[in-house]
Amino acid sequence: MASSGTFIRLYVRGKAYLAANQAAAAAAEFQKILDHLSIIFADPGGAVARLVGSAFAASGDRVRARNAY
Repeated sequence: MASSGTFIRLYVRGKAYLAANQAAAAAAEFQKILDHLSIIFADPGGAVARLVGSAFAASGDRVRARNAY
């Protein structure tokens, strides 16, 4: 999971799901990033992981949205 670029691919896939109004699928992709916060700093895509709260909010998961923010 920690190979170079892994997190950016998850982020882009999540953004694509958001654009397609599939918030639950987007939240699942973003959750994969959030589940690995300890290794995110080694990956350039990890810096955007904190911006995923909108996907959780759009899917109705307020607890995860609050945690992501």
